[in-house]
Amino acid sequence: MLKKFLRRLLKVILVLVLITLTASAIGFGIAFFNKNSELDRINSLYKDAQENLNRSEEEKELTINDLKDSFLSLNKQVEILKNENKDLKEKNEGLEQTGMSKIEGSIATVVTNETSFTQFQLVCAEDSENSNLKWCISVSAISGTYSLLVPAGKYKVYAQIRV
Repeated sequence: MLKKFLRRLLKVILVLVLITLTASAIGFGIAFFNKNSELDRINSLYKDAQENLNRSEEEKELTINDLKDSFLSLNKQVEILKNENKDLKEKNEGLEQTGMSKIEGSIATVVTNETSFTQFQLVCAEDSENSNLKWCISVSAISGTYSLLVPAGKYKVYAQIRV
């Protein structure tokens, strides 16, 4: 009887040990799977961060090159403007010697109704001190630019629509 009892006890212990080993194996498997998933996620984050750093470096290079190109372009424009300024100063000195001044500008095309626009505008320079002194020129909307040669002084410049 004791032998039977010990056999049954041994069988119960073996079953319990088997269940415990199986549960432990399943638990370790789940833990291993979770650890691998976490490692994959961390590796993915690392890879994304590395790609962002590389992209940032490329963007910095592009930005630096763009800035260099813009700087060179602006320098060329500055040189052109310096030359134009020099020419304009020389022209202005010539006009000052003759006692005349040049007023230059442009007009915009004016729409008079839905189907037409004015072809000409009268551009006038009126002396600020004497409104009876006016110098006027008819300006075509096609060219849009005008140039008036007037005695040196202060002027109010305006345009009138000519129908």
